[in-house]
Amino acid sequence: MIAHVRGRLVEAGPGHVVVEVGGVGLEVKVPAGAIQALPEPGETVTLYTHLHVRDDEISLYGFATADERELFRTLQGVSGVGPRLALAIVGACSPARFWQAVSRQDPSLLGSIPGVGRKTITRLLVEWRDRRAAAGPGGFRGRLLGGDPQRIEVAAIEKPIKAASP
Repeated sequence: MIAHVRGRLVEAGPGHVVVEVGGVGLEVKVPAGAIQALPEPGETVTLYTHLHVRDDEISLYGFATADERELFRTLQGVSGVGPRLALAIVGACSPARFWQAVSRQDPSLLGSIPGVGRKTITRLLVEWRDRRAAAGPGGFRGRLLGGDPQRIEVAAIEKPIKAASP
């Protein structure tokens, strides 16, 4: 598993960046909104990563925060949500906003994300409601946001940092 990468940002394109680490250029798929939060090419960047391996493809996904990466991983546990759709969801809303929408059973935020249809919205809301009930009070939110109940309010108003440190 590759937990994070830190290196020189070589290029940033739509949906991906290239980070040079030890002389090797790694192409990392990133959420749409992450490009604006990155430093200028040539500067150092740190991304929390998830390595996705399939029979025909190996992809590295990168995120500005560990909470975004955790949301990405958790979303893939929902039937019908693969890495491409999970990346779109993470790019469209912060983990805190996603959690608020799910805890309120509010489909409006999820419905505004391109690629998320009615069936997916229903699955997300139902599965998260069931997971939340099974986890007990604060259980899912605690795992998703690192156990600190104050982080949900802070994360809702903070913007991503240009270069996060692990």
